[in-house]
Amino acid sequence: SLLGRKGEAREAAALALACDPGFVPAATLDIELSDRNDEQKRAAFEAVGSQHERGGDWKGWWLLAEESARQKKWSEAARAYGELIRLRAQGNEPYIGFSIDAYMAQGLAFLETKDHERAQEAFIAASALSPGAVEPKLFLAKAYQRARKPEIAAAIFEGLHAESSPRERSEIALWITAAYNSLSDFDRALGW
Repeated sequence: SLLGRKGEAREAAALALACDPGFVPAATLDIELSDRNDEQKRAAFEAVGSQHERGGDWKGWWLLAEESARQKKWSEAARAYGELIRLRAQGNEPYIGFSIDAYMAQGLAFLETKDHERAQEAFIAASALSPGAVEPKLFLAKAYQRARKPEIAAAIFEGLHAESSPRERSEIALWITAAYNSLSDFDRALGW
């Protein structure tokens, strides 16, 4: 859903839950993307959370991280995602893409705390795990832009656009424009 594909994300969450109703990341994503109001979402998160100890196994850390992020407690969220990364380093990933998810979420939490350097580190790690993925590079460039390093951000955006297939270039350009707009850098956005 990072690239605005809410419908696809909801379908993927539903499929994952059909395969494993106890799969916490899919359950939390399904709740977050639902049409429920905030109070209903809070109750749904609590229902999922009642099945797991916060901060125990990876599921408990995932819930703690997601709850913290939902409540905009960004430092707590970044720390919990860091625990997920640490746990993954001790063993296998509980699902394919777990490390990328954890690094991306940690990077987003660090962006919210304005810890741009640690956000950059998280997005670099996510990008290294999935070199062809667009999202880590988009957010890495955004982290550099927020850190007042627009030349580095521009180079990352240019590289991302140049590396994309002709079919993807228009969409990539739109996401770069959206990133610049979100940073109130309208002059650079117009360049795309």
